[in-house]
Amino acid sequence: MDRLTRSCSKGRYFATVKYFHSLDPSDRRDPEICYVTGFALMRLHKPDSARGLLLRALDFGFEGYRGWESTGDLLSRISQMEKFQPPLLGEFPGGPNTKVQVYARETDWIRPVMKSMPAFMTRAKELFGAEYPATRFYFFQSRDTFETFYEAMFGRRTREWWHDGTGNFNVVVYCEIDRFGKASRPAGAEPTIADVMHEYGHSLCAMRFGDGYLKAVPNWLNEGFADAIAYPFYKDRIPRSKADLAEFSAKSPAPSYRQMCKELYKDPDVGYRLARLMVDALLEQKPDRIRRILDDARTTGSFEGALKRVTGFDGRYWYRHVAGQFWPMKNR
Repeated sequence: MDRLTRSCSKGRYFATVKYFHSLDPSDRRDPEICYVTGFALMRLHKPDSARGLLLRALDFGFEGYRGWESTGDLLSRISQMEKFQPPLLGEFPGGPNTKVQVYARETDWIRPVMKSMPAFMTRAKELFGAEYPATRFYFFQSRDTFETFYEAMFGRRTREWWHDGTGNFNVVVYCEIDRFGKASRPAGAEPTIADVMHEYGHSLCAMRFGDGYLKAVPNWLNEGFADAIAYPFYKDRIPRSKADLAEFSAKSPAPSYRQMCKELYKDPDVGYRLARLMVDALLEQKPDRIRRILDDARTTGSFEGALKRVTGFDGRYWYRHVAGQFWPMKNR
């Protein structure tokens, strides 16, 4: 029990679930063990798997640990998800080999996204192999429903006004409507499909790395990887980003490397463009480097070290190499 709790308390949710499945069947019925494992599964965004374990804990009166989300609160979040999630619209490829499930109501916006799912899966297989993870996509037509579901799924509200979708362990969640009541992206447009694939890229990277991904990965590499995964759907994204940065650099100073690592979202217009150009440069038309960097960093605990071992240079080099094309680089 101590090992399970320590693992979960340190944010090692994949390890917690793996350890749970190594226990004897009788131990897996212990209410406290059920609570801890259910807690971990909720952090991995697998409410269907967590529900039965949490109900067993509740049936035996185990309400959780002090300072942790209670059994009742976790089950309340699951009820919210069940209440507001859209119906299952499609599975790809279907049957026992299903890799993608899409929960949505059929609209003009969702139809072209659905048609793109096989291409999404082809890209995932190309970069991560045949064993790429299964993922659930949830699409919403109501902003209020999206916000409610998002908070129930992730345990927090959306953080930025421009935040219309996200990808994380096992899931992608996206809204057709922005916070101003307008279409967040034009239906059927190539950039719209690419932006959904970008969020899928986040989910794929998080699953490949595992526990602690968002704490370990620099902001710029996280966003740059997601764009690189979506690259086949962003045909003109690189040249347009160069043109935009040439314009931005004439008006404002460059973000520092530290800002690119830790505070990219404070200036997303510049940060996202610079990040995608940095990753485009370091990949050197070798997309397998995404997987290699993730695997190295997962093993060693250092993305800076992984970058140097895989590309020959650390992140600061790639920052200066790319940003220096638009801003004078001195002591950044």
